[in-house]
Amino acid sequence: MKKNILLLLIIFVVANSYCRIAAKGNSGETAKSISRDEKKIMFLQNKLKKLEVRKIKAGKKATLLIDSTKANVLNELHTAFLNKNSGTAMNYAMQSLSLSRQIGYERGIANGYANIGLINVFYEGKIKEGLEKCNIALKKREELHDNDGVIKSLTDIASIYYQISDYIESLKNYIAALKVAEKKGDKQEIANLYQNIADVHLQSGNPESAREFYQKAKQINGQIGNRLAVSSNLGMIAHTYVNQNQYIEALQYSIDAVTVAKTSNDRCGLGKAYKNLGNTYSAMGKHSDAVKSLNQSLKNSEASGDKDCIADASLNFGRYHEGLGHHKEALPYISKGLSLAFETGAKELIKEGSKSLININSQLNISNSSNENTELLRKAVNYQKNEESQKKSSLAGMQYNSETKGNGTKSITIPKSRSNVKDGDKINYSYIFLIVGFLILLVIIAAISSKRKVTRTTETLNIYEKKQYEEMSLAIEHVEVKEEHTLDDSLNEIKFDKVTIILIDSELFTTTNKQLPPKEMIDEMNDCFKKIEELMRKFGIEKISDFGNIYTTDSGLPISDKDHAENILNAAIEIRDFMKLRRENLNEKTFEISMYINCGALVAGIIGVKKLAYDIWGASVNMAARIEQSKETSKINITDVTYGYVKDVFNCEFQDEIEVKDKGKLKLYYVVNAIPKYSQ
Repeated sequence: MKKNILLLLIIFVVANSYCRIAAKGNSGETAKSISRDEKKIMFLQNKLKKLEVRKIKAGKKATLLIDSTKANVLNELHTAFLNKNSGTAMNYAMQSLSLSRQIGYERGIANGYANIGLINVFYEGKIKEGLEKCNIALKKREELHDNDGVIKSLTDIASIYYQISDYIESLKNYIAALKVAEKKGDKQEIANLYQNIADVHLQSGNPESAREFYQKAKQINGQIGNRLAVSSNLGMIAHTYVNQNQYIEALQYSIDAVTVAKTSNDRCGLGKAYKNLGNTYSAMGKHSDAVKSLNQSLKNSEASGDKDCIADASLNFGRYHEGLGHHKEALPYISKGLSLAFETGAKELIKEGSKSLININSQLNISNSSNENTELLRKAVNYQKNEESQKKSSLAGMQYNSETKGNGTKSITIPKSRSNVKDGDKINYSYIFLIVGFLILLVIIAAISSKRKVTRTTETLNIYEKKQYEEMSLAIEHVEVKEEHTLDDSLNEIKFDKVTIILIDSELFTTTNKQLPPKEMIDEMNDCFKKIEELMRKFGIEKISDFGNIYTTDSGLPISDKDHAENILNAAIEIRDFMKLRRENLNEKTFEISMYINCGALVAGIIGVKKLAYDIWGASVNMAARIEQSKETSKINITDVTYGYVKDVFNCEFQDEIEVKDKGKLKLYYVVNAIPKYSQ
């Protein structure tokens, strides 16, 4: 699930800062805008020539206005070329900076430093140099009281820290930009910054705070009538719920995002909303609905004519198939998306597309591919090599602290204040005192918070005792069963007609790994079953009980689900593959499991007084336990009843026919894999 969440993180999180827009390309424009870009470049180049002719004609009478205008045009040319050719963009930015210095044009100097700094970071991997230039630009813009420029510089710096996973510094700069925007009263800028702050929280593993800021952004965008932005905000709120495995809420927000996008008359925006909906369905394991939504995403993106938008939708569809292991089906989507990304220069799309194309070609072991595919693969490999080279170059020029942050990323020692940039290697003692004071303040706050927590606990103790039974039962059973049980005290059991039960047997752990120290044994069991429960929740399945080596769970209660058997088998396949890979990596330090699945009716309810338990009973449960005795290691074993439910969805192999007490003959099958029915 972590892998899926990470993948979804890559798909969903798109910050609104300038440098991330520069890295991805202008994905909100249409095909007509691409031709307008070409016309704009021609217009700017002609304007530049006219200014040069005008200056020559004026001779000594030429004013500084001509040169300052020329510097601005050079700056605009830098922007126009940024995604097409970063080298040309850098050339124009350096010309603009040089000219601005010659004539003392401070605003032009600030723009030049900012533009060169962003290219240093996002196109050359020179993070330290880029930050220094962006800080110089910020200082000049502050001196000029250029609030728009200050917001832009702070946003640029925040984005750089985001790029290197220094989320604390990123937040500090985004919040500083937000304060300036609030003073200006620029609602759209405020909404954009709320979105950026939310992105940082989400990427740093804080979905609740991210959701709070996405909601704030949505509210402001709604007030100013920016429907497309509202749709995007709804999609990101959905992702925060996916991140926490809260799929019902995620699905509702994803659907709302599509509904709002339909009113915006922007086909690219609608395509992105459908993409988010498809990704949500995918995370839920509802692949039929996922494919429908992803097809709509591609259809609307293509209708927009925006090459970046089409590339994004196509790559996303390809990664969906890649995630399912359908590499042949993924290849055409990845190839199409990556080709378009190379054409437009959308850096993030190129990065993800290259990674997928290399992986797919490796998995398929393609040798007799077309010249077109060979050339695309060559470009992808070269791109990755350049990325790695830039990464090593940037790391070589930066000093890393020996300690790591709480999120596991290394703390990077870089100039974090404009005074540091100016004074070079001088020690900033005021900064050290500030840190020490801040740490002391944290200790005081923690002590006060602890005291208040004890007080609140004492005040609420009686309430807790009165509701002890309700809270205990809520902790062990589903909300729907809890509500029904509360309404009728005489209700001790509830019957469910169509449920799939799975028993996961890890008995072999006690024989093949008996020499493993007890602590290592328990730790390994805990790690494995934690992951197993995570994979189960992905498909809406909850644990019922465990006894010794047997782990019991089900699908189809307390909420009836027509896909109960399919959900269990999808989860079982992922669990089998996870354990197989773990076994290959750890050998005797882990264990093997077998799974036994049956479908049918059962009864569920609560038993016990002090130590409550929610459990299931019935013939279908007993049957699953009986086939468990077949002991087929590392296999997914199903009954003929289950086979009847899933034979059109999964590839199965006949195993054996066994004698079951009081039941007679029973056919057993192995589940091999899912039929790639979604590939068409």
